[in-house]
Amino acid sequence: MCIFACWNLLIAFQSLYWSNDIIIELFIILLPISCHTVAILHSNNLRDIENDVQSGARTVASVIGYTKGQVYYEFLALIIPYVGCIVASLYSGCGGVLFQLCSFPLSIVLAREARGTAQELYYLTKNTAMTHTVIGTTILIGVWSTPQKEVDVQALAATLALNALVFLKRFLDKRNDAVNEYY
Repeated sequence: MCIFACWNLLIAFQSLYWSNDIIIELFIILLPISCHTVAILHSNNLRDIENDVQSGARTVASVIGYTKGQVYYEFLALIIPYVGCIVASLYSGCGGVLFQLCSFPLSIVLAREARGTAQELYYLTKNTAMTHTVIGTTILIGVWSTPQKEVDVQALAATLALNALVFLKRFLDKRNDAVNEYY
């Protein structure tokens, strides 16, 4: 939670510096990406849970255990960001925040990987960071191109294409891993 608090404090100081005001809508719009930032850290801790317990490191994953850590990861990477983007759109009136929903299939795959094999857990941090980049980019495209309720179709198409490319890359990576494992 320290990462989450520091991330939001950084946003508060930047909005105060640039506009001489703390903009509440900015916090609400960036809540989903802030939770996903914590999910990157937690995915790393989830992967290293055995080493952390043996060395005495106290991470959220080592304290709550592997099974509850998977559920916590799903809240951070799957539930909170997407419910948060809907709430942010309703609160701020910015329809572009909803562009983030295009990355929902990527987050579903992440949730499955968090409950997967040791090899899938090994790549979970990398895949979470890749999805984090996609979510941040889709929020940026959405807020920049659709600040009100009207949807910019070209921006939406660009967002869908970006998500499709990342999904395709991850599919091909898994296929290559399966082929390499066979030979």
